[in-house]
Amino acid sequence: MRRRLSAEMLALRGANALAVIRTINPIVRGWAAYHRGVVSTETFHALDHHLWRLTYKWALYRHNRFTSREMVCG
Repeated sequence: MRRRLSAEMLALRGANALAVIRTINPIVRGWAAYHRGVVSTETFHALDHHLWRLTYKWALYRHNRFTSREMVCG
């Protein structure tokens, strides 16, 4: 799952936020719905953290004129 999300985010590097959400959301929701009865909270947390990192890297790439400190602080 992590490899698939990474590949999708890499393919969406230049896309706008709506395109990223429309692509990633069904993948994550489907995976979570399928595995919700057997996957532990730690696994969901790890996937959530991985997706957050991918999204952050996408945002830095998309808005490359900002530094990472400006992205966090506003």
